[in-house]
Amino acid sequence: EAAVEKVRAQSMAMHETSDLYKVNEVILKQLHNLNVDGLTGVSIYLVDEHDIVKVWDLSSPGNISNPSSYSLKYDSKKFPVLG
Repeated sequence: EAAVEKVRAQSMAMHETSDLYKVNEVILKQLHNLNVDGLTGVSIYLVDEHDIVKVWDLSSPGNISNPSSYSLKYDSKKFPVLG
């Protein structure tokens, strides 16, 4: 319950979608604290009103150094296999 509350609090503190990296960081930390087996990272997928998908990813080492930028953006209609 404490882990979920920390994630909820960070989510409620968001002012814009670029703040999602902070939520990702809290999720990753709380899952590590819970000793979740096989955990390699976390990702948040956001689909906008134009079906453009942005992915904030904290699972690959290159993204951890710059967590405020999303690592992937694609049109879900053009690439339905990714959707």
